[in-house]
Amino acid sequence: MELTGRIFLAVVAGLLASFLMYNAARAADLASAAEVANDASMFAKVRAEIQRRNEAREAAVRPAPREKTVAVAAACVIKPVMTDAEIAACRPENGKR
Repeated sequence: MELTGRIFLAVVAGLLASFLMYNAARAADLASAAEVANDASMFAKVRAEIQRRNEAREAAVRPAPREKTVAVAAACVIKPVMTDAEIAACRPENGKR
């Protein structure tokens, strides 16, 4: 039982070390905030990237507002007994309601 625990601990430690080394390598490639603030061209580059992301977010596809249909409540009242004129008034024009 003790050997299994040690093996498990070694595996977990190895995974943690590889995770930390991977993230440290990625962080080394990224510029620090102080470097960006002190370099005008890098600052402009980061600012342009942020602006591009914001514009892309604003231009994202949004559902178009639905057209509200005006219900003709007075012309079309469903009753148990209706005349032909009342039925014709309730029918949609050109297949639209």
